[in-house]
Amino acid sequence: MKNLLLLGIFIQILNGISMASEGDTAKVMNCLMCSSMIDSEHACVINPDLNNPDVNEQSCTGQCFVEQNTVFGWGFNFKRGCQSGSCVDDESCSSLVQSGTCRKCCDDADYCNTMGFGGSPMLVINFVLMTCMVTLVGVLTV
Repeated sequence: MKNLLLLGIFIQILNGISMASEGDTAKVMNCLMCSSMIDSEHACVINPDLNNPDVNEQSCTGQCFVEQNTVFGWGFNFKRGCQSGSCVDDESCSSLVQSGTCRKCCDDADYCNTMGFGGSPMLVINFVLMTCMVTLVGVLTV
């Protein structure tokens, strides 16, 4: 009876160790990794595909992301990659002046960071406002 009790305790200890080690394993996924400073026609921006030499694969234990900086709606510094730790979505580039960082995070599947940032009607409004300002400055200086 005593041996049976010890065997039961031993099995419970092994079961606890097994469950702890299963919970400690981090999810590993693959992300697309590339960047482009200004070129809006770059493969990283318009067609992120591993068959393109400018787009690479990155093993990730965090979240995949896609990020773009904008100034008055014009995108630059486009990146795809892996964020170790916490990745936070950011839509500050969607502000009234269309300047800041847009970031989308994902961890639902391998290569989930293929998404992009759509065009915005604010870009047209910003262009019209800039054109009016330039015209007004030209008129006032004459």
